[in-house]
Amino acid sequence: MNSLFPFGRASCAKLALAVFVGLIVFGMPESVPAEDYLNGQLTVTPLPTPVTRTSSRSHGEGTSHGYMEYRFAINNKSDQPHQVNFHFSAERSYRGELMLGNASTSVVVEPKSEATATILQPPVPFLFGNVPLYIRIDNREQTANFAGSPHGYQRHYSSGGTMCNILVSNKITANQRELLTRGTLEEEKAATPGPGGMMGGMPGGGMGGMAYSPYGTPTGDSHVVWQSEVPTEQWSDQWLGYTRFDCVVVNNDDMTALKPEAFRALRRYVEMGGMFVILDAKNPQLPKHWHDADERLPAGITRYQALQGEAYVMPAGAAEQAGIEHLRKTMLDVARRYDNIMRSTENDAQTYERITPLGITYAIPVRSLVVLVIFFALLIGPVNMVALGFLKRRVWLIWTIPLTSVLASFIVLGLVVFAEGVKKVTSVKSVTILDQRRGEAMTSGIVGFYRTFAPAGGLTWSNGTEVTPVIGNMEGLSLGLQTYGEQRLTQNWIRPRIPAFFLIRKAAPSNVRLAFDWHGEPTVTNGLGVKISNLSVVAPDGKRYTLDLLEPGQKVAMKPVSGRAVGESPVLFKASSGFESQLNRSSLPEQARGTYVATLDGVSPFLEPGIDNMKSHTQVNTIFGIFSSEGMPEQ
Repeated sequence: MNSLFPFGRASCAKLALAVFVGLIVFGMPESVPAEDYLNGQLTVTPLPTPVTRTSSRSHGEGTSHGYMEYRFAINNKSDQPHQVNFHFSAERSYRGELMLGNASTSVVVEPKSEATATILQPPVPFLFGNVPLYIRIDNREQTANFAGSPHGYQRHYSSGGTMCNILVSNKITANQRELLTRGTLEEEKAATPGPGGMMGGMPGGGMGGMAYSPYGTPTGDSHVVWQSEVPTEQWSDQWLGYTRFDCVVVNNDDMTALKPEAFRALRRYVEMGGMFVILDAKNPQLPKHWHDADERLPAGITRYQALQGEAYVMPAGAAEQAGIEHLRKTMLDVARRYDNIMRSTENDAQTYERITPLGITYAIPVRSLVVLVIFFALLIGPVNMVALGFLKRRVWLIWTIPLTSVLASFIVLGLVVFAEGVKKVTSVKSVTILDQRRGEAMTSGIVGFYRTFAPAGGLTWSNGTEVTPVIGNMEGLSLGLQTYGEQRLTQNWIRPRIPAFFLIRKAAPSNVRLAFDWHGEPTVTNGLGVKISNLSVVAPDGKRYTLDLLEPGQKVAMKPVSGRAVGESPVLFKASSGFESQLNRSSLPEQARGTYVATLDGVSPFLEPGIDNMKSHTQVNTIFGIFSSEGMPEQ
């Protein structure tokens, strides 16, 4: 240290401050250096995450919901396959807050090929400042620097102001960014890339960028633009990678450059409730099932209803300032909806127990404990003294008192733990939009767990599932995460005898369905793999049918419902202000032609259990199915 900085600690501190300020003002390096391993046969390149490009930054910029995605591009030039593992870890938490203490992922890179390793960070804050990134290649380990970005459970949304985070491509112009940020083209200030999220190389070749605490408090509503630092052709193919943003903005060239896998991820992000904007649009090829809302909007904007989300198309030459001002208001509505959801996750377990009851009694066996304490007080005191006096062994008090105390402690522990028995209980409340036309299922739900003893393997969900923990009883914990092809929540996510609840959103392909046959007497075959306790169907011709019970694999004739046929209209979803209201059957849209609503009698086939061998206490699962004209006779 002294050889590098011979000017003393004060000068070093001033120099460090100057470097920090310079990085904030002038931005982080825009290129991320690759690191060579195995004598240059293996190259690891961290793909930079988006950076803020706002002219007037709010202290505390960062994202608070959804998933942060860290990606590493790996190029194997050798003739041998190699397993590459990435692992972040920390020894302590920050300010006693809930933190993600360690995260890891692994990938096998075949000879003469490339691969991408991904760590998906749920909305739990990671570490701030440079921390070690351990890269293990086969059995050899290297260390590089890394900085976690400000993300997850930030308290700024409770201050009254709403922070809307917008992801834009690097093809969006400076003027368009300024309009999105401020809603005006007044004298433009120099863009000041925020430090959050940048993984640019630090001096000395280390991976990572500087990050700062997100606990500042902005005033009023604000729009923060995050510009992608990778070209659109390299955008992520995982929908979770977009969920931390309230809106994604691209232009016509981006739509041409997007790979099909990346657009599929964006489509799922939108259909799960996100917002998508295309500027300078010429003739974008949008999914056919996105419905033109036919609304009167300014500047020639066209709005599309995309199941639970919405997309806006603004043609080239339109009045940008008026149009984007309208979009800014809509973006804030989306941001407020996510803020409400994140605010609700700070409620205690009893709040969610009312939504998805686990059947847990929070009463302590006070009477039994009092009797037990009195008994041991007498045993360890008068009884012990009299007995040892009679035996003339009072010196034994030095070991009979501790032994009796230990025995009493174990008995009290056993009474408290086993008074209710060994429990492994789970409860689920979910709603699934099953689009049978495309073979996709979009599920939202609340999952609760209660265990007498914590599970050894933690929780497991797929990499297409967004998991947001309810943090009412999780303050000050350090959590663990592994993403080896799936999400494994490994440390402190569930603790003994403490209910744990999670908000779940999942978008994934699905081949299960209800099969309809409209030839002659209409029938339905249950291919969902679970019993249906109630089914309401609107046929493609508008006639209504119902059914009370349908076993898995069973084919049954449906009962017609009298009344007028349903007219032709699109399926229109409305965004719910809260996660709980979104899971109520009454929040589902009016049934249109070619749709059904099924109430399941059992677990949902669209959600992983999280933990195996759990006993279900409550299962309230609903499916809104879209099947169009499936099974209709040919005309």
